[in-house]
Amino acid sequence: MKIKAIIFSIIILVLLSSCRKEIVSSSEYETVILLTTFLQSIPQLQSKDESELFKKHQIKSMSFVIQKTDSTELDSVTFLEFDETGWIIRRTTTQPTSVGCLPNMLRQEFAYVEDKIKSVTNYTFRYKANSVLENWLTRDTSRLLMFDWEDYSYNNDTTTIESGFATWKFIKDSDGNIIKKTTSFKTNDQLAVFNYNYGPSSITTKMTPSLYDKPYISHYTVNNKNVLLSGTKGEKEYLIESVFDENGLLKSKISYLNKEKTSVIVVTYSYY
Repeated sequence: MKIKAIIFSIIILVLLSSCRKEIVSSSEYETVILLTTFLQSIPQLQSKDESELFKKHQIKSMSFVIQKTDSTELDSVTFLEFDETGWIIRRTTTQPTSVGCLPNMLRQEFAYVEDKIKSVTNYTFRYKANSVLENWLTRDTSRLLMFDWEDYSYNNDTTTIESGFATWKFIKDSDGNIIKKTTSFKTNDQLAVFNYNYGPSSITTKMTPSLYDKPYISHYTVNNKNVLLSGTKGEKEYLIESVFDENGLLKSKISYLNKEKTSVIVVTYSYY
């Protein structure tokens, strides 16, 4: 995508804009940015702290534009829309979500009962668009093609999500923190188990897939106004640095592989 088109899209979006118990950190600010970053790895859910923050600052949308170090071009990767209470209502993206990594742009639309997600409908686009902005602002569902769904049910500390190809279960502790996730794939009977451990200003995740003996471990750590996600990919070490402003709003995400910068994602907001 051409740089001018991306910059134009961001400008248009701006013109269109119109005490929870602490359990992972002694700082409310650190708690919010840590849980927000952690839950970005779980696209089925949204942090209540984040929704309250977005309601406070009247956030209407977030757009994510990436610049890779091996390219001179920018690319629009994700566009999120929120209602006036701060809950996500649409996600339009080319990045991996609950349905994996698709080769084309994906739209997810969220439906709620009170403040709990009831269902998510997954779409692709029927027609080729002239611009990313055209896809972002599409509201006519006849221009979308539904290919999957996600139905949510809640039972005490367990949230179950049923879709066409997988079943997810999320288990919370008494403080409302997710301590375990299981993903059961219907097509091949594979099972992935995720365990989450909370420490002072940190979260450690351990994923054990059914086809491999070796688990995958990653760490989320607060460092001033940043949250660092670190782990390994094969023989390589990766690091993703999420940078926040003084209000706890995400500003950018910087990715490194073996300590070399590979990309920067810049976040832009519009407001009610």
